[in-house]
Amino acid sequence: MSRLDTVSRVLRLKDHRKEDLEAEVKKVRALIRQEQELLDSLEKTFAETVELYEKKHRGGLVKAEEMKLFTDYFARLYDRMDVQKKKILRRLAELNEVQKALLNAYQEKKLVETLQGRIIDEERVRKEKAEQKEADFMHLSRRHGHR
Repeated sequence: MSRLDTVSRVLRLKDHRKEDLEAEVKKVRALIRQEQELLDSLEKTFAETVELYEKKHRGGLVKAEEMKLFTDYFARLYDRMDVQKKKILRRLAELNEVQKALLNAYQEKKLVETLQGRIIDEERVRKEKAEQKEADFMHLSRRHGHR
């Protein structure tokens, strides 16, 4: 197998790896959006519940048992929001790692492309030299053959 064939195969592998990582970045971004949407929903529910509580409280309509229900619900919502924020932070860290790997894959692919270009140039120069050598030989052969 020639050097060019080997480098071409390595380039295909690097390109495949890059495409896999690009797909992984899209997947993780989609997961982050889903997690963020859930957090947004929890925060909206929390805000609406606080508003309802304040409205009842201003109206003097909150009984002790109702107040306990509200505070328990607030605590649960707050805990769920905290868990959701931590999930998002983990996903963001995962995205950061995948993006670093993708950047590395881009750099590796570019390096192999550069190597492939050099090999192609070397092959072209070698071929041109061989053709020139053949042409010189033919010219000299004709010249010496006519004497």
